[in-house]
Amino acid sequence: MNKPFFSIIIPTYNRSSLILKTLDSVFSQTYPDYEVIVVDNCSTDTTAEILKPLHDSGKIIFIQHDKNYERAVSRNTGIKNAKGAFLTFLDSDDTMHPDHLSTLFSIIKTNPEINFLATKYNIKRNNKIFYPSSLAGVKEGWHGIELLLKGNPLAISFCIKKNNSELHLFNEDSKYTVVEDWMFLMQNLMKEKIYIADKITITLNDHDERTMRGNNQDIISKKLLAVEWIKQNLPLSNKQIRIVEGYSFYFCAIHNYIDENRIYAIKYLIKTTAKIGININLIILFFKILIGNNIIRKLK
Repeated sequence: MNKPFFSIIIPTYNRSSLILKTLDSVFSQTYPDYEVIVVDNCSTDTTAEILKPLHDSGKIIFIQHDKNYERAVSRNTGIKNAKGAFLTFLDSDDTMHPDHLSTLFSIIKTNPEINFLATKYNIKRNNKIFYPSSLAGVKEGWHGIELLLKGNPLAISFCIKKNNSELHLFNEDSKYTVVEDWMFLMQNLMKEKIYIADKITITLNDHDERTMRGNNQDIISKKLLAVEWIKQNLPLSNKQIRIVEGYSFYFCAIHNYIDENRIYAIKYLIKTTAKIGININLIILFFKILIGNNIIRKLK
């Protein structure tokens, strides 16, 4: 049997109400040469039951872990079991547009030595596309580590070549869950570049149970842990480190503002300005913190 060109790796945990829609979007691809690997982190809902017919029919490869190892382990499991020449990732609550794989294939055929590539995505909430991603203004073409210093604008909407001896897998330490994608890209793009197509082919579903809508203080803690890991493990310049730290402090200020932790929000904002100076976004956030998130939401 010929190996597929793409392997689509989908980690999941308790997404029985969403994953079939995700898989339907995969099965609707105009490019046909792919396999689907779903790695289940020991879901406690009916995920295994509803996916069994798809596995039995050969439409997906279904791998079950014996406990919840978190997403990084699941993605690495998918990578290790994948037969495709290129691997693309999808969260089990997001969807592919029908031309996602065909768009990636066109880029690869034009750039046969490519190791990393991505398309753009938009974000849906309450069944409405309500804002573009932070990739919206990024020009089509090759991008290096500078794209990632302020955070991860790519989310998980990227594709990698499997046969790459320099590839670093996802960090499997659960203390980095929710920031492991950023760490993965930072580490792999230190010496590489990624090609980004100016085309939206993924939609992220921003629902209330999404990982990045979890405990803000936990997310802040993991972000800061990731910053320390990056500083210790990647050969960044002092200028690059200041940008990483500054925008990570800005991230922490925003999440404290959301939690109405105004004192901590202001403290992180001060740390941000010490690293990257003052800009209009920091001034806007300062006044939002003074007013308070609850009052602003009521005004809206």
